[in-house]
Amino acid sequence: MYSALQYVEKSCNVVISVLEFVAIAGQRSSHGICQNPCSRFLVCLHRCRAMCCEPCPPCVSACSRRCPHEKCKMCCSKPCGTCREPCTWICPHHQCNNLCGEECDRPRCDAPCPKKLPCRHPCIGLCGENCPTVCAVCHAKKLSSMLTDGCGNKMEATRCLQLFDCGHIIKVEEMDAWMLHELGSDVQLMRCPRCSTPITFSYRYGNLIKRTLKNIENVKAKVKELAFEVTNSVRLMVRYLRHRNYDVKKLTFPKTVLRVVQPLSYDVRQMSEHDILFLFTLKSHLMIIQLAEETQQVLANVHTAHPSFKQQLKVDELLKIITEALENVKEYLEQPQLDLKILSQVHEQTRKFFLFSHVLEAQIEATKRQTPFSRNGKTRLKMARDRFAVFLHGNDDALDLEWLGKIVNSLRTEMNLPLLPTEEAKDFANFPGYQRGVWKLCEQSHVYFTGWIARGGEDIQVGSQGCSRCTAQESNGTSVGEDDDEDVDDYEDEWRLFFATGREKCSSRQSRDRRL
Repeated sequence: MYSALQYVEKSCNVVISVLEFVAIAGQRSSHGICQNPCSRFLVCLHRCRAMCCEPCPPCVSACSRRCPHEKCKMCCSKPCGTCREPCTWICPHHQCNNLCGEECDRPRCDAPCPKKLPCRHPCIGLCGENCPTVCAVCHAKKLSSMLTDGCGNKMEATRCLQLFDCGHIIKVEEMDAWMLHELGSDVQLMRCPRCSTPITFSYRYGNLIKRTLKNIENVKAKVKELAFEVTNSVRLMVRYLRHRNYDVKKLTFPKTVLRVVQPLSYDVRQMSEHDILFLFTLKSHLMIIQLAEETQQVLANVHTAHPSFKQQLKVDELLKIITEALENVKEYLEQPQLDLKILSQVHEQTRKFFLFSHVLEAQIEATKRQTPFSRNGKTRLKMARDRFAVFLHGNDDALDLEWLGKIVNSLRTEMNLPLLPTEEAKDFANFPGYQRGVWKLCEQSHVYFTGWIARGGEDIQVGSQGCSRCTAQESNGTSVGEDDDEDVDDYEDEWRLFFATGREKCSSRQSRDRRL
C-alpha cells in the first residue's frame, strides 16, 4: 500500500516526493472518472443533469408544482410559495373551507360522480373529482385497453380517476393501492404509476401530496442550511490563510464559489445549484491547506534557530523534506478533488508532518536552553525520529497519530511548553446529493440525509441511525416530537385505515359500476 505522501529513495540517494498514490487510488476506487450524464431521479423526480462522477446537485429544471389556480414559475430547487386562493374541492356532500395550499378539512367522497359527460352518458369518476375525459359507452374499447391488468386481460369498467399532472386514467382501487405503496421513509414526490410523472395536485390524495411537497420544501431548506454552515466554516479558514499570505484565488474552483467565501462577499444564495458541490469540496481542501500552513509556521520557527543548533541536531534535511511535501500537498489541492477517502488520507499524513514538526521544535528548544531531556525523553525522541524515517520511505503504519501526539506532549512537558490539544479525526464530506434515496423522513416528519463521509482515512456511513434531531432530543431527555403537529404521528395510520375501509366498500361499488 502506497503512502498518501510517500518518499522513495532512488539509487542516486536523492529523496524525492511523489503523489502517485492519489492518482492510483482514485483510479482503483472509481474505475476511472465517468463523464457520462448521471440521469438519476432526484427527490423532485426530475432527472439529474450533472456528470455521473459528481454528487447530484439541486435540480435546475422548471418546477412542476401546479394547482387549479396557477403553476410555479421558479427553478425546481428554489422555495415554492403556497397558493392562497380558496380550495376548489367541493361536491354535494362535502366542501373544503381552507385555502388551496393548506391541507383540506373535508373527507374524501366515495360516491359515484352524478355528472353527465358532453355525450350525455354518466361520468365514470368519483363525486368531487375531475371527470375523466373517456366515456365507458362511447370509448368502451379505449377504456378497456387503459384498464387492462398488465397481462392483457380486459377488466370490467369501474370508478376511475384522471390524474391532473399527466392525464392518465387509473382505477380508483389501483390508485389507492399505489399511493399506499408509495408511503415510506424516502423523501420524494408521489408519481404516476403509468409514466412516473410527479403528482403535484389531486383532490382525493390532496393532503398526502401536500405533505410530500412540504417534505421537499424541507429538503430545500436543509440544503440551504448546510450551504450556510459550510460557507461560514470556509470563511474562517480563508481569514486564517489570508493572514498567512496564502492566496485562495489560486485554487481552480468556480469564481462564484471563491467570491462567496471572501469577507464582505455577496450572499451564498446567489451561487448556482452546481456551485454548491464545489463549496463542500473547497471546505475539504482548505482543512488540509490550513493544516499545512500551520505546519509550515512551526517549521519557520525551527528554521530561525542558530545554524549550529540545526547542524548539531541534523534537522536541515528534515526541514527540506517536510517543506517539499507540504508544497506538493498544496499544489495537488489546487484542483478540485472529490474522492473523500484520499482527501482524508492526505490530511492524516499532513497531520503526521504537523506533529513531527513539533518534535523538532521541542528538540530545538532543549538545545537553546541547554536543558537535556530525561532518559525517557531521549528514548521517546529517538523513537519518534526513527519511526518518522521509516514513514518517509512509505510505511504509514510506522507512525501512529495517537502515539505521536503523546510523544509530542511528553517532550513539550519536559520543556514546559503548552500542550497541544487532542484533536479528533476530521470529517470529510461532499454535498450529500439531491437524488432520490438519500433524503429520508423520520417518524416525526423531520428530513435528514444518508450517505458516506471519510474520517481517519476510512469510509464512514452517516444517517444509518436515523434522524439526528430525534436522537439529540432523546439524549437530552426531551420528548421527541413535542413541537410537531399533533396529527403527524397518525399520518400513515390514517391512510392505512382509509384504504382498509375502502376495500370493504369495493364489492358494493363494483356492483353499482356494472350497471353503467
